[in-house]
Amino acid sequence: MRILLASGSVRIKLLSDGLKKSGIGVSLVTTEILFARKEDSFIEGVKSRREFLTLSLNEILVSERPDVAVFDSQIPLSVDKISPPKSTLCILLNFDEPFYKREFSLYSKVCTGFLSPSKSAIKEAESEWFRSSTAFYPPALPEAFHNETKRVVQQDVLITGKYNYQKERLLSGLRAAKINSVVCGGGWHRASSLSAYLRRKIRKKADTPYDVLELIKGSRLVLYIPFSETGLSEEIFDSAAAGIPIAMPSFDDAFDEFDKDSLCFIDDGSDTVERIRTLLDFNLRLLDISSRLSKMAQERFTPEARAKQFLEVLNRL
Repeated sequence: MRILLASGSVRIKLLSDGLKKSGIGVSLVTTEILFARKEDSFIEGVKSRREFLTLSLNEILVSERPDVAVFDSQIPLSVDKISPPKSTLCILLNFDEPFYKREFSLYSKVCTGFLSPSKSAIKEAESEWFRSSTAFYPPALPEAFHNETKRVVQQDVLITGKYNYQKERLLSGLRAAKINSVVCGGGWHRASSLSAYLRRKIRKKADTPYDVLELIKGSRLVLYIPFSETGLSEEIFDSAAAGIPIAMPSFDDAFDEFDKDSLCFIDDGSDTVERIRTLLDFNLRLLDISSRLSKMAQERFTPEARAKQFLEVLNRL
């Protein structure tokens, strides 16, 4: 089998490496590679960046004729202008939370019907060429597995993921309970409960690269509240690899990816903050969860493990 992966994602590069270790022939095509072709060729009548990327990718598809072509949904392509060889199965790969893909994806028509990004959620694409579309969780970053040095705890709770009001309300409760908490993810400058100074600081920080993995490893507990009832963020798998306990609401994707006793489940009730405090006070419970997560991540979330899961997905299409 020959697979072409079109993506600029570091994590798809990891997936590509995992597939190669499994003996699969893989070509990785990034936006940088596609734009580099601009120096060597001129496509007449091209009016936009998206059209150029689409036509350049078409040339590669026709030239390499892969058995499977996988397109990361974040690359700006014109779906109606993708014309691969008929023998090539084209798949749209979604690495993000489903709410955003449903509402804002460039592939919104292709993604129609996405309900869950678990590896079993395979939907028929509404396109002649994209005969299948699937969402697939990415590998954890290799650096997340490295725990040679003693971890320095800097905060009790890290609230990860993009801002929403539910997270802001929870943050306010944690602060009121004097539980040391930090946030990461976009949009937190909209949190009205924070001071104007802090919102400006957060907005400025959003424009500056910072190491989310460092924040994860510096936390005693990672708190994740999804935008919808489904969807896990990339940081959750990094947290598991680093052995940092994770608290989240219970939903299907959580059970698909994790063993039930490896997560701390919370709801949106009035006692949520107190339950988090109780968990933080129970060090033996946190140590047990940390050990379970580290072992599970080695079995399920490495590039090699994800490559095996990905091939299983392909075999079901």
